[in-house]
Amino acid sequence: MKSITVRLIGNPGCHLCDDADLVIQGVVKNFSNVVLEHRNLHEKPEWETEYSEKIPVVHIDDQEFAYWHVDAQALADALVSSGGLPQASESE
Repeated sequence: MKSITVRLIGNPGCHLCDDADLVIQGVVKNFSNVVLEHRNLHEKPEWETEYSEKIPVVHIDDQEFAYWHVDAQALADALVSSGGLPQASESE
């Protein structure tokens, strides 16, 4: 089974990052093969250069998906398109 990584890039104390994290956690918990990874913007100089005005930034398997705000339904749809397996599909 292919694992999918959702990466949230942000800063500690960023209220938009906290909001995005809650939305992402609510979606990710419904998939059996999706993991959420939290990363600090300052970990990589290229992130600071590219994303400093866009945080929070969300990647799905290293591809930018969203920034500033995360739409739960759009994220769920993108995860399914990327091979995400909804929890319900395991019991079927």
